[in-house]
Amino acid sequence: MLKKQIVISIASIAIATVGAGCAGQRPASLDRAQSSLTQAQQNPAVAQYASAQLSEAQATLTEAERAWATENDREETSHLAYLTEQKAGIAVAVAQQKAAEDEAQRLSAQREDIRVNARTRERI
Repeated sequence: MLKKQIVISIASIAIATVGAGCAGQRPASLDRAQSSLTQAQQNPAVAQYASAQLSEAQATLTEAERAWATENDREETSHLAYLTEQKAGIAVAVAQQKAAEDEAQRLSAQREDIRVNARTRERI
């Protein structure tokens, strides 16, 4: 009986120690969010076309880091980190769309110039 109580006590201490050790570790989701944001920031098209979306992602990451630093709230931190990743992805997608629209407009103008030049040559 005493042996059983000792084993239970040791197991309880081990579980508490492991749980306390995990509570203090920075969530991996914060690192992933920071990585996503950094990749978006390094994309010149994002800076040019999606600065508002990039700012939103940065603000959300700041909230996530605050939630972790001040409250040690793993669930809220992970949720905000996830939102940061999504917002960084949105910034990249918006930048790609706007860059493609600009390119389409440039090509359309170029096509029109070619048509005008071709008609001018026909008249000569």
